[in-house]
Amino acid sequence: MTTILTLAGLAALAAAAPEAVRVLRRLRVRQAGAARELRMIDRLMSGLKGVVSVDEARQRIVDQFRTELAAPRAALFAVEKAGRHDVVVPASASGFDAEALFPFVFKLDKGADVIPRAILERAPCLVRDAGEDWRCQQSFVRAFGLTSYAVLPLLSGDRAVGAVLVDTSQSPETGRETLRGFEHFTTAAAVALENATLYERLQQLAIVDGLTEVYNHRHFQDLLRKEIGRATRYEVPEMTFSLLMLDLDRFKEVNDTLGHQAGDAVLVHVARVLKMNTRKVDTVARYGGEEFTVILPSTDKEGAIALGDRLREAVEKAPTDLPGEVSPVCVTVSVGVATWGDDGANGPALIHAADNALYLAKADGRNCVRAVRTDRAVRGPGERVTPE
Repeated sequence: MTTILTLAGLAALAAAAPEAVRVLRRLRVRQAGAARELRMIDRLMSGLKGVVSVDEARQRIVDQFRTELAAPRAALFAVEKAGRHDVVVPASASGFDAEALFPFVFKLDKGADVIPRAILERAPCLVRDAGEDWRCQQSFVRAFGLTSYAVLPLLSGDRAVGAVLVDTSQSPETGRETLRGFEHFTTAAAVALENATLYERLQQLAIVDGLTEVYNHRHFQDLLRKEIGRATRYEVPEMTFSLLMLDLDRFKEVNDTLGHQAGDAVLVHVARVLKMNTRKVDTVARYGGEEFTVILPSTDKEGAIALGDRLREAVEKAPTDLPGEVSPVCVTVSVGVATWGDDGANGPALIHAADNALYLAKADGRNCVRAVRTDRAVRGPGERVTPE
């Protein structure tokens, strides 16, 4: 069949040609943008290969955002629980002073700042004039001399993971179209963070006691071996360490009279008290049943006895409140102390020595601290006696 174009038809084609060209151009721009975003995602995934730590994943992501947008500074904010409310906290920084950044915590509320606003609106926010923008918390803007910046939410399905703030002061041409080109990139980053978080939680499940949320017996043994290796390698007095073995006194009576749920609540409470009254470098673990252990790095026997008595006193003064019970449950602990080198040069010997000291404490009336091979022990709140 032969098609004959009339003058009117040719005129219509000529009129449509510019629009067709514009459509083709837009398609090419979108195609180029999609290809660019795919390359960015590929670079991000390559950078995250082998990364299982949440902190490391956050740092890689914020570094990548800074690079892709050629920005002088970038920061990653995470959504976290704070009691009954969600807050937005600084989690990683690239180019920013991290120490100065971390005190700035925002409520997850649109009125708090543009960062939580972007998260709640699930859309990028562009700030052109930070000093005049009503959405911005001015104390935050002034603290870092921000003039213009972009906030891109990190979204994984229905869940908001956080947001990335990118300083755009050196890229005034950055606009909403540019930010839209990062939509899939931000999703990939959010999914990567979710995966790292899940992996970290699974690791925690392997090393943390499910009830008390302190380290479990197996991880305690691993950490004790590492501490012995450290002390052996350096062989200087500062590297010595001590071990506490703590056992709840008459714990069976709690289970028998109040039930095992009450007993579980007491164990959880005591574990919390131990964590609150030890240093960051110390390791609290559940050894088994109602027994706990504490590894005390760089601590000699005298220091370990003193800390053991502080823990004993803290437990005694912190009764456990139980739902439905009129009176809180009061428990005490007996504590055994052993020090590396003096009481044992390997793990089993050190645990055995601490266990023997614990039996001394039990035999000497409970609620006291005992150490073998020492000229001092502790009984009651601060009264020092010589062990038999």
